[in-house]
Amino acid sequence: MPNKVVLITGASSGIGKAAAHAFAAKGMSLVLGARRVERLEKLCSELQEQYKVKAQAVFMDVQDYASLQKSFESIQPELREVDILVNNAGVSMRADKMQSADMDNFDLMVDTNVKGVYNMTRLVLPGMLERNRGHIINIGSIASRETYATGGVYCASKAAVRVFSNATRLDVHTSDVRVTLIEPGMTETEFLNVKMGDEKAYYDGVECLQPEDLASAMVYCTDCPPHVNVSEMLIMPTHQASVAKLYRRGEPIDV
Repeated sequence: MPNKVVLITGASSGIGKAAAHAFAAKGMSLVLGARRVERLEKLCSELQEQYKVKAQAVFMDVQDYASLQKSFESIQPELREVDILVNNAGVSMRADKMQSADMDNFDLMVDTNVKGVYNMTRLVLPGMLERNRGHIINIGSIASRETYATGGVYCASKAAVRVFSNATRLDVHTSDVRVTLIEPGMTETEFLNVKMGDEKAYYDGVECLQPEDLASAMVYCTDCPPHVNVSEMLIMPTHQASVAKLYRRGEPIDV
């Protein structure tokens, strides 16, 4: 894995940031994309100092393909041959019923969660195929498998990521490019604060996944032999049996 280049979107916090540390620990070079460039630059400095790897911060708005093309051109030449693309950027706005959902939130979730994955894949995949190597990791959600009230748009966007991952795998199956979909359950990041707002207390007492758990899963998938493709990985907290079936530490145990 050393000397390979990893491009991570949504790398300024949470799962993306943890993935940056995990891949840097393997000696890999990094291109970190997000809109909060100041955070990215600070993270790049930390990674370079701690792991002695190359790391570049790049402004990336995954919703805008033309902007992404310009961002890609700003990447240092030695980092443009991306070996691993982590499509991590995603958003879930306040949980609202469909009949009262904010249309701006609807557009934001679709443009980020769906178009963002498509845009980045379209940008990076041709180079992978030309070199006949590469690995695309899409971060989905259990919400692609289980719908829930007030989550119609988010669930639909993550279902689209699942279908898109499967279709991409079919498109590249005659090459050595691999495609992996990782679908986590509840994960403790800034994401929950944005999604739930004042209702985030719903998660109190639940031992959620940590960003580092998902980062370890990514490293495992990329560390498999080239002929092995981990197509899908569903990762749940031990105390989350389904989207709404939770156990909070301290509650009676049902035996």
